[in-house]
Amino acid sequence: MPNLKMMTTEAYQATDKVVHLSDSVFDFLGNAIHKSPRKRSRICTHRSVSEKLHEMFVIYNKETYVRPNKHLGKDESVYVLKGEADFIFFDDDGTPRQLVRMRASGADRAYYCRVPAEVYHTIIMRSEEIVLFEGTPGPFNPAETLYADWAPAESEREAVAAYRQELDRFVAAASPKGTEGRDLLQLRQLNTLVYSAVERVVPLGETENEFLKAQLQQQKLDRIRICCHPGVEDRLHEMLMVFSRDTYIRPSIHIDKEESLLILEGFGTYVFFDDQGNVIDRVPLGPMGSGRSFYCRIPANTYHCLTIESPILVAKETTSGPFSRADTEFPTWAPDGSDMKAAHRYLDSLGQPMRLSA
Repeated sequence: MPNLKMMTTEAYQATDKVVHLSDSVFDFLGNAIHKSPRKRSRICTHRSVSEKLHEMFVIYNKETYVRPNKHLGKDESVYVLKGEADFIFFDDDGTPRQLVRMRASGADRAYYCRVPAEVYHTIIMRSEEIVLFEGTPGPFNPAETLYADWAPAESEREAVAAYRQELDRFVAAASPKGTEGRDLLQLRQLNTLVYSAVERVVPLGETENEFLKAQLQQQKLDRIRICCHPGVEDRLHEMLMVFSRDTYIRPSIHIDKEESLLILEGFGTYVFFDDQGNVIDRVPLGPMGSGRSFYCRIPANTYHCLTIESPILVAKETTSGPFSRADTEFPTWAPDGSDMKAAHRYLDSLGQPMRLSA
């Protein structure tokens, strides 16, 4: 677990420079929820409300009511780490229009959903407890969240109960029958290595994982991705990425921008350097249940690289936008990747763990 500072019974602040989380986070949140009168709690991995990238690990119980709301000028995202939920999107008049069924795993559900700006939405918890990984652009400004006047406030308990029943009827009518896998997200191909989501609401699940893995193998690529953000100017950039074991990710530094990696499948290590190229820290990475950290947040202005230790690594990467190549700088003390033999000799020199065969 990272070092945490308690802000309230509902909020804890990670204080380490490099924040990384393993399965112990579930035990912590499972205990923290019982200290909260509203039965919810969170760990914030951003250091302050002024940071450009806000990320939180949040626990709710089945009775939690999230009043429909929309965010002005910014997208957000939700990733289900434990449990299941239904995400509902509305017209401005309160008519429910779209349902995304979500679960931590399973071919018939999405584990991730990108929530577009200016669209009313809510989430209904379907398990006794649910743990979510939420991301949104900073700085935090409460005026950017608008709550629907056509939905009851949290304090109106009887009205909330009736409204939940109304939403349950919509879910029952909109839910697909059977447990067959989801259809692949509608994509456009930008180049050999990059696909982009077409729709504004972007669900991701095992269907998209398998698509990228198949493309990686069939085209003999070293990496491939789906961009969930609509364009380079967006304030929240998120990508589903697949790397092969042969990938060389050149050490780099992001100027005044943080990023994070959430591991879905496979193993790797984040290596951190000082300005001269000396290794100052390592964070072994793996999926939930692996005994390694499944999440790592990379501080701004810090040299780092990701090494791949398994045949493939599947991850969700997040950073703040807009995108500018000038925001990323590469050091002179590491190979540029034009000579792959030199690149892999460099990786070996870092003393990385033995690469795994399965």
